[in-house]
Amino acid sequence: MDNYIYVIDGCEFTFHSNYSSTDLEYVVEEIAEYYHRNQDGWEDKWPIELKLYTENKDYLGIFTVELEFDPTFHANRIEDN
Repeated sequence: MDNYIYVIDGCEFTFHSNYSSTDLEYVVEEIAEYYHRNQDGWEDKWPIELKLYTENKDYLGIFTVELEFDPTFHANRIEDN
């Protein structure tokens, strides 16, 4: 439950995570989901490269994040026999 700074394509963002810094992969996945949904990340070409820092700007690493799709299908009848 920490605050982080992350950088994607030279743009810097802040994020509050529900995970601790001992679970950095979970932190980055949570950030990627937030980025995709709330900061036009859906427009990016994935995978993305994400630089992660503590809120005090201590460097934590560079991560690559892939976007996985889980397609859902829904059918509607448009014509009866």
